[in-house]
Amino acid sequence: MTAPIQPSHVFTVRTALPMQINRLRDLAYNLWWSWTPAAQDLFQRVNPEAWQASRGNPVAVLAQANPNHLRHLASDPVFTADLTQVTEHFDHYLTQPTWFDKTFNHLAGLRVAYLSMEFGVTESVPLYSGGLGVLAGDHLKAASDLGVPIVGVGLLYQQGYFQQAIDTLGAQHEQFPDTNVETLPLAPARSPNGSPAVVRIPIDGHAVAARLWRMDVGRVPLILLDTNIPENNPDDRALTSRLYLSDGDIRIRQELLLGAGGMRALEKLGFTPTVTHMNEGHSAFLVLERFRSIRDRTGINERAAMHLVRTTNIFTTHTPVAAGHDEFSSEQVHRHIGAYLHNIGFSVEEALGLGRVHPWDADEAFGMTVLAMRGSSWRNAVSELHGVTSRQMWKGLWPDVPVREVPIRHVTNGVHMPTWVSREMGNLIERHLGSRWTEQTDMRGIQEELETIPDEEYWRAHTHSRHRLITNVRRRLHAQADRRGATGHELAQTLAVLNKDTLTIGFARRFAVYKRPTLVLHDIERLKALVTNTDRPIQIIFSGKSHPSDEMAKDLLREITAISRDPAFEGRLVFVEDYDMGLGRDLVQGCDAWLNLPIRPQEASGTSGMKAAANGVINIGVLDGWWDEAYTPSVGWAVGQPTIDGPEHQRNASDASALYDLLEHTVAPLFYTDSRGNVPAAWVQMSRKSMALALAGYSTNRMVREYVESFYVPAHRLGECLAGHGGARAIELTAWLDHVMTQWPHVRITEVTTDSPDQVDPGAVVPVRSCVVLPGLSPEDVHVQVYAGEVDQDGGLAHGSTTIADHEQVDSENTHWFSCRATLPSTGRVGIAVRVIPNHPLLTDPFDTGLIRWSEPASVR
Repeated sequence: MTAPIQPSHVFTVRTALPMQINRLRDLAYNLWWSWTPAAQDLFQRVNPEAWQASRGNPVAVLAQANPNHLRHLASDPVFTADLTQVTEHFDHYLTQPTWFDKTFNHLAGLRVAYLSMEFGVTESVPLYSGGLGVLAGDHLKAASDLGVPIVGVGLLYQQGYFQQAIDTLGAQHEQFPDTNVETLPLAPARSPNGSPAVVRIPIDGHAVAARLWRMDVGRVPLILLDTNIPENNPDDRALTSRLYLSDGDIRIRQELLLGAGGMRALEKLGFTPTVTHMNEGHSAFLVLERFRSIRDRTGINERAAMHLVRTTNIFTTHTPVAAGHDEFSSEQVHRHIGAYLHNIGFSVEEALGLGRVHPWDADEAFGMTVLAMRGSSWRNAVSELHGVTSRQMWKGLWPDVPVREVPIRHVTNGVHMPTWVSREMGNLIERHLGSRWTEQTDMRGIQEELETIPDEEYWRAHTHSRHRLITNVRRRLHAQADRRGATGHELAQTLAVLNKDTLTIGFARRFAVYKRPTLVLHDIERLKALVTNTDRPIQIIFSGKSHPSDEMAKDLLREITAISRDPAFEGRLVFVEDYDMGLGRDLVQGCDAWLNLPIRPQEASGTSGMKAAANGVINIGVLDGWWDEAYTPSVGWAVGQPTIDGPEHQRNASDASALYDLLEHTVAPLFYTDSRGNVPAAWVQMSRKSMALALAGYSTNRMVREYVESFYVPAHRLGECLAGHGGARAIELTAWLDHVMTQWPHVRITEVTTDSPDQVDPGAVVPVRSCVVLPGLSPEDVHVQVYAGEVDQDGGLAHGSTTIADHEQVDSENTHWFSCRATLPSTGRVGIAVRVIPNHPLLTDPFDTGLIRWSEPASVR
């Protein structure tokens, strides 16, 4: 077989745009258009068919544009005027002062790197699988809106996540079409000297090269690594082929590429971050690469360099289920990243220790989340309840710390409102709240403004969204049936499914067993009665993908598709294949109610419910994730009880029964009760309150500001302090820690006294004195704290609070007395204990030192 002829030069041929409309190219190559309807309309007018076929990709639209049509548009005064208006808006967006400029105008030098395995910015750029990626995309969009100096880092997948097809038996089939990089809104990234940027990293004992690409998300650059280049061998080229492959050997190599390669990419491009943010543990190898970079750049000792790394690392965990955290064997670590570790002067044993809860347990797997936790001083979960779950999950990393004080905070997720709120609702909100509505956080004020929208106008906007949803679902179902070779009659039936004026309920998300997508099918006869009710029918739209390796989730999908083809449910319960951001937008905008039915507490956040609420869609859900903290009876409905003892089948039966009762006796009657002019006024009122709740508290605008104020800026300032003067303060802090660790075995609490009686009133304040021996340490080196809490059945303290004791006197050179007045909690059996922890103004969290000394139980009187 003759070898293909290899080109000596490669060129990119771009569509020539007439001068009058040449700024279409500027718009096409910045994903600002993905949350700007007026910009999307321009490209749809250029080529409606290409816009639809490309899932809304302006670059593909321009590539397929007819030159004659482009010349016609260039001479069309209406089109050119609209283009001028959009580009003026775009230019103003990029140059106007931002929230960050106004709030932190005195802060110079902050540069944040945000690393994620997936980014869901828009459906036409398939670099995401689900909620984690969409959250990452929304994070970048909000950072752009706010002007936060941040850069995203990810991988450029040739095939991304799979496209889903469902056969006649309901089986899921995965398809992995290649993505044409030339028609994506990205460009080759270039080094400061203008040359194409490539980085190399040792993987499997040899150098793997990654070409760098840049995608602009408003003001924020997103850097993507791509190993599909000729100088790599076939296995290495395939590293960036697909997202979330099950093969652990490929996963560990991908994650080394993302974490370590991502940091080298930023250095190559002249962007050395002062703070890094890991979105899940996939990028945790950046801990080691930042260690190498800081050590080599500053020349400080290794312990000081690692302390500086931790001080400026933020880690966000999204997974409340142990099986969802990537783990690798020590053999895989040796084989795949041993050469890299040798290259940076880090032993395999040291690396393994950083990735284990028990560092020297050779039988324990190496965990990416553990590495991220150990390598960061700033950690957070993504909802209040998830914070509780995460602290319980990872308490083994801080064995002597009460669970409530395990240093994992929470920043509840949010959604990017301009991306997810429908045009109809967005226009309505803007008319009543003003053009800066996405920045408002006063729920009462928002609700009062929404109350001024007439019920008829509000309901008309929502009804329009529902009608559009059903039209688009019918179109998708028609295309699905056509691909399966359906008959003409079957194709015609797809265009008549669902009723545009029926109560429409959505369930769309990644299919997994713990999300219980089939809970609503638990009692088929009760469900049948609900969907066929003559006066108050409901209809349900399902969508979602099962991981290719998750056979149990695929069985659930089969069950739903089988029911959807049952004559009793046909046209009333549908499954729409190939769930993506486009379908997701239609659903959260057009459904009337949104279902979320996970096994509590296994849902970390649940951002789809936030998107629905922002559109006035009312949530019906288990009190898990965000809904646990957001729910009140005025904004939606709670399914079941927060805790149910007993086996899983009993919990499912109880929750399903509660769901049916809600739908039959509360939800449907409220929807179908016309208070005035065919408008369900009570439903509209709840819908408004749901919208106000989401707009005020669950936007990425609020979320990113919280990260900036509580994590990015404090981490940057502390890192700047430690790194200044050649890392002198980092070296000083490390030396202090070494000294404290040397002396710590000799620290003792010899006496704890209180003159309070054994029985006291609720909320009593009791005086506590403690005698502490501090050989070689000063009172300023420690905090002495009284921990007061309930005494549990095992005699331990739970749900405690702390009071810092003051230094009172010195008995001898090493013996000190501390005293305070501690408030006792609640009623019942309560107790106190005294503890000593290290104290230094540059410590992010004293618990990270692993040093804590508790009083002996017998010493409490």
